[in-house]
Amino acid sequence: MSERITYFSNNDLSLWYYLPRVESILRNFENNVILSDINEVIELYHTTLFIDNGIYAESWTELDVNEFKQKSKVIKRIVCKYFSQLTILDIPEIYDQLDYVYQATFWEIISKYKLWNLIDDDLLATILNENENVIYEVLRNKELVEHYNMVLALYFKSHPKTAEILLSAFIEKDKFNEKKTIYYIPQTLTIDDRECIIDNYIDTANPNPNYLNLISQITPKDRNNLRVSPKIKVKAREVAAKISDDFFKDNNTGVKYGISVQISQEKGIPPIQIGMNKCSLQIEYIYSEEYILSCCETKYVENFLYLFGFLDKHALISFVFHPHKMISFYDFIGIRAKNEFPSENLSFKLDFQTAIMQTVAYMHTLEKKGIYLEDYISEFYNKVLLSEYGYKGLNLNIPGHNLSWLEKVRMIIPEMESVVRQYNLYVLEGEIDPNVFVLTDAIKITDCNSLIPKKYIYLTDSTEQAPNILCRVMKDCFSNQSWLTHVESNKDKKYDSLYKLLQKENIVYNNYENYQKQEIDWLIDNQYLQKGSDGVLDFVNLKQMNMLHDLYKCDVCMYWNYDADTRIILDDYINKGYLYFENTLLSHQEQDLYSYVFNNERFSNALAYRNKYLHGTPPINVNPHKVYVISIMMLICLLFKIKHDLQVSFELKQCRNKLSTGN
Repeated sequence: MSERITYFSNNDLSLWYYLPRVESILRNFENNVILSDINEVIELYHTTLFIDNGIYAESWTELDVNEFKQKSKVIKRIVCKYFSQLTILDIPEIYDQLDYVYQATFWEIISKYKLWNLIDDDLLATILNENENVIYEVLRNKELVEHYNMVLALYFKSHPKTAEILLSAFIEKDKFNEKKTIYYIPQTLTIDDRECIIDNYIDTANPNPNYLNLISQITPKDRNNLRVSPKIKVKAREVAAKISDDFFKDNNTGVKYGISVQISQEKGIPPIQIGMNKCSLQIEYIYSEEYILSCCETKYVENFLYLFGFLDKHALISFVFHPHKMISFYDFIGIRAKNEFPSENLSFKLDFQTAIMQTVAYMHTLEKKGIYLEDYISEFYNKVLLSEYGYKGLNLNIPGHNLSWLEKVRMIIPEMESVVRQYNLYVLEGEIDPNVFVLTDAIKITDCNSLIPKKYIYLTDSTEQAPNILCRVMKDCFSNQSWLTHVESNKDKKYDSLYKLLQKENIVYNNYENYQKQEIDWLIDNQYLQKGSDGVLDFVNLKQMNMLHDLYKCDVCMYWNYDADTRIILDDYINKGYLYFENTLLSHQEQDLYSYVFNNERFSNALAYRNKYLHGTPPINVNPHKVYVISIMMLICLLFKIKHDLQVSFELKQCRNKLSTGN
């Protein structure tokens, strides 16, 4: 780490590292100092940013803070004076002397104080052409871009690599819930200019496949900023595919991974065995054919719940995307479009593919014995839900066995939409009247309501104006990036969160370094941690932390999954605005999955099977058999979600009745 002070943001972990030097500079600063070193000048400027942003050491008194604020004002005047004495002839030499980390600040100062006399168009063009990284620093300053609009636009047109900047500015998604760098684009750069830059970028010697992927994610919604023709999109995909093929051709050095699903005919084995093949690095799922065929008919569908685990212990679909389950290199370095579903996330790919393979293998096993899963899906909806919960839906018409895969796909998707429409009517009216049903408007799968009050709990977004302390708590306690996870006394034991560390080890307060103690103290002051008489740290309320951990891990939690004490905590957080609830059949993550699979409303890279098949444009090179299998497993999940909704609603009614009768 550089010894010179650098302020990045209030959330940067290096702040506490620099504070001793900030204090030293401010205490020893003299008003009559003469500055000649550009790096010394900019370091002083960074020192003032610490004061401006309220980054103070705990040891500073109120007198210290007031003194440092006054000195900060003086320093700013001295910095301005230094730059005012420069001429355009001085800039080339001064810029060459700049520490790399201070280049961005140089342009920030030029922009902030409007020092246009120090940089003319020719000099800016020279600096840009000598170092291709400078453009990124320049474009972070709005006033700078506005003043040098023409020269910057010309630079874009003559450097196809700037397509990466365009794609980052308008298409790329923020990474890890952190706001990406804002780049201001020259307004004189027309939509046609931008399309031409992107087209030329694809033809360069080494285009980045991540950005080629972003090109294919440009949608009509982006037309005010970027527009590319279908031909350019196809070219981008073809070039990206070639780069991938070339990389993996005869390349055996990469890590292989995969899954294997088997239905074993061996007698006497457990219903399910899960293991890892050490040679192939495959996760192996082995299911007992003997067990499957011995099941009673009512279990043919419920095996997807109890054998394959399509819903987890929280009654959430188990193969949705979870942002905190990022286990591949791509997840950390990959670039995603802002409207792109993270289908390349390794965890999601494995989970989703496993579900597909489980469904295929299961259906094949049953069909060998003349058993058709579709018949029992219909029975589950038409009879089981009625007998257990009094839910009387309209008949579910599953495709016949003799239809083609294409015909089955075109039939199954509308039936799924009918199921959702029926259940939504039931939620609203308490019954499904066929005469009323035919007059109701169609609804999206993602818009279906729930019978359960206060069903799903979500974290409210944190802003500078309305900070959400739970965001800070979760980052401290559950993130593997938290600095509180690392304790010198336990450095050989690998824990990925403070939450797990404190439950397994006796960690003493003084085991932490001073810079870590500030955050520990904050957790103690806000009653999330407590310090025993022996200095050992522990959570104040483990039930509370377990609930917050669920919320962190899944980005959602179900209110009625928790006991009365925990629900009181949830209610308190809701009242304070830290959490909010929604009453929908599907959680946000489940809604995203259904939207990704069936339509292109939310995601630029959606599979959009519903839209494609029902509009007569089935996807190229996709087997309709696979689409049908996916549709079947998504329908089954939907029925499980309805069953769970009915079950919880039934149990809540029973509780209310008991309370009202005093039993």
